[in-house]
Amino acid sequence: MTILVFGMTYGQENETSDCDLQSENQLWKAEYEKAESKAERIELIKSKIKSDSIYEQSEPKIKTAHSPTIFNEHKNKNGIECGCKILFVLHYKKRRSIIVNLNDRPELSIVVDKLNSENVERIWTEFNKETAQAVYGVAGKCGFVQLRITDRKLKRLIKNVWQQRI
Repeated sequence: MTILVFGMTYGQENETSDCDLQSENQLWKAEYEKAESKAERIELIKSKIKSDSIYEQSEPKIKTAHSPTIFNEHKNKNGIECGCKILFVLHYKKRRSIIVNLNDRPELSIVVDKLNSENVERIWTEFNKETAQAVYGVAGKCGFVQLRITDRKLKRLIKNVWQQRI
């Protein structure tokens, strides 16, 4: 009986050990803050976007204890909720931006691959939960990274990729 309980506990622990998006986010944020150049930061952003693509959006849950609260979580391939993802946003025109989610739009990986220090004018981040949620709602709960694109060819590519799905 003890072996069975130990096996079940270990099995559950092993199953969820690769499902800690919050600690992954914290490690990534620390590495991002240490990066000294814009090129380093862009490479970190690109790798984070790609590594987060293994997590899919869970169905939003509304919990009402004292007041309604919406929980916006992401799950791994096994369906286990892992936390929230950092939001990555590309601004490519005045008042035009897209949220980069490779699960919803895998064709955006072409755009992500082309990001570099020459075509990204500015990067700004917000990892404070309250501030990020004020800007993007529950989707911004874990913070956001915004990139302003300056390259005309990349802007055109973003526009073409965006219009493919409409």
